[in-house]
Amino acid sequence: MTLLLLLWSECKSDILKFFRLAMVSALSGTYCFFLLTQSAVLSEQSNLRFLQTVQFLISLSVYCFAQLRALDLSGPIIENTVHAIRTKLICNLQEIELRDAETIGTSRIVSALSSDTLIISQVATPIAFASQSLVLVGFAAIYLGIISMTALVLTLVVSAICIWAYLSHSGAVREALHSAQIQASEMQEQVTSLVAGFKELKLSRDKAHDAVTGAIHSSAYAIGHKLVAHKALSKDFVLSQLSLFVLLGTIVFVMPVIKAEYSSIVMESVTAVMFLISPLFGLIGAVPQIAVANVSAINLLEFERLFEELKTGNNTVAEISDISDAPDNLSIRGLQPDQNGHKFGDISLEKVRFEYNNDHTGFSVGPISLNIRQCELVFITGSNGSGKTTLFKILTGLYCPTSGQIISGNNLVWPNHVFAYRSLFAVVFSDFYLFKKLNGVVAMDPDWTKLWLDRLQLSDKVTITDGVFSDTRLSTGQRKRLALFAALAEKRPILILDEWAADQDPAFRRFFYHDILPFIREDGITVIAITHDEAYFDLADRRLHLENGALTPVND
Repeated sequence: MTLLLLLWSECKSDILKFFRLAMVSALSGTYCFFLLTQSAVLSEQSNLRFLQTVQFLISLSVYCFAQLRALDLSGPIIENTVHAIRTKLICNLQEIELRDAETIGTSRIVSALSSDTLIISQVATPIAFASQSLVLVGFAAIYLGIISMTALVLTLVVSAICIWAYLSHSGAVREALHSAQIQASEMQEQVTSLVAGFKELKLSRDKAHDAVTGAIHSSAYAIGHKLVAHKALSKDFVLSQLSLFVLLGTIVFVMPVIKAEYSSIVMESVTAVMFLISPLFGLIGAVPQIAVANVSAINLLEFERLFEELKTGNNTVAEISDISDAPDNLSIRGLQPDQNGHKFGDISLEKVRFEYNNDHTGFSVGPISLNIRQCELVFITGSNGSGKTTLFKILTGLYCPTSGQIISGNNLVWPNHVFAYRSLFAVVFSDFYLFKKLNGVVAMDPDWTKLWLDRLQLSDKVTITDGVFSDTRLSTGQRKRLALFAALAEKRPILILDEWAADQDPAFRRFFYHDILPFIREDGITVIAITHDEAYFDLADRRLHLENGALTPVND
């Protein structure tokens, strides 16, 4: 089972300790049962009865202590495994490229990192009881074999039939559960669209009806797959209970007829089987939850393998070590910002081309040849859909060019130095995400912070404590100003702005072009901005126009 292999790979020592405790618990529990059955035979011998009472109390204490310790250990085993796999996925997510993340899809990634890990986390208690029950079944079977080997063989045969019945269609159950989880991911995406597009849906009853219907249908499809699995698991449970009662009936009614001498130990055998039934029921009852968690474990391992395949490889990993270990960064000179300012080596795009489809049938940008120099203010214009945002993703190293090359400081950026190259840029995309915390910013200068919050007219809206914004529930324009503040706080030499001024009111938009941009350039920062504001084109050092993926200089 994948779930068990996953737990074993992450927590071997704790699992061994758990099973040692489970064995002590099962052995002491079995001995308690043995003492109870023997007490009836020795009821007239008070001295032996007192000794057995003492043994029973000691065994019961050991049983309780070992079981509690084992259950206490089961929680950390599951949670540490969930944390380990979640950590791997989060770290690997940062090592795949943007195009790969876009292809996988946000809802699928979020489902794996939240839903699947939550399902495994919730199975801690059932899997602990099932494991203890399994060990107890083993010791109970040994005890039954001592009483009657015939009863043990019969019990093993019935148990084998139950296991075969379960395994015969377990593949179909896993497939149904897997399909249900895929459908649940699609449903999550549908629900997210209901919330994200709330304003649009409120304006159109027909649009809202279609969106809600789609979400409801996704939920119904997911439930359909789950009901198929639930029906199969229910049949397994009923079959297992039926088999156990058939076993008891056979021992009580059939075995004495077949084997006359068996009648003398029939009650002991029945009592032993009854003792065996309790952990067996516990084991069978935990199977449905463990089966669901096992599907989640399979999904997580598939995701881990997918991320491993998509990781950029040893070159970028080696580059990280170069950056942190080499005292002078000779291998990436010109790629890293100068420690005393915002200097960087000139950036050149040489016949760079990017295609969304490798078969040359989709939209493409390029070939583009472009030089970016220090302290420039460059405006990029173009109609919607002309490829401006795609160009930014190429320029910043988020997209790997299909052909051509990017050179920074006499170094080829791809594939060996892309991580260091990306550290040159601070970006506010049009579809930006505003983090509540200033991640990656080690220390904030209070004077600088106050200055820029005043300039962006946010001093009365937001305060910053330990790098955390007091509030991000602002208007779209104010959130963009806060995103600009966060980008400037990174102290990168190049600032990329994707239609930043589009959501600003006219007065602040004019203030942005005439005052904010000069303030930024005074700090030695190169600014490259996508804009449609024709009234301010003359403020740029250069304007480049992009149309149908082709870049043309307008004035230089």
